[in-house]
Amino acid sequence: NKNQKILQSNIFKKGNITLQDPAAGLVVKLLDPRSDESIIDACAAPGGKTSYIAEIMNNKGKITALDINEERLKKLQNTN
Repeated sequence: NKNQKILQSNIFKKGNITLQDPAAGLVVKLLDPRSDESIIDACAAPGGKTSYIAEIMNNKGKITALDINEERLKKLQNTN
């Protein structure tokens, strides 16, 4: 299975790539985020759509990521 190969790869384990359901990506495409906008992601954890929004915005603009589950939200924190 191709997905299992990806999930077991070093590039995935290191967090350099992520996998996302196509439907989740479609939501971001429909949002059509622009680099000069402020976006609120109210159900942000674990961060797949939030990261995709940032990618489309070229890491510009502002994204406020919120989630009711604090433990899951910690995955979104910038550790740089």
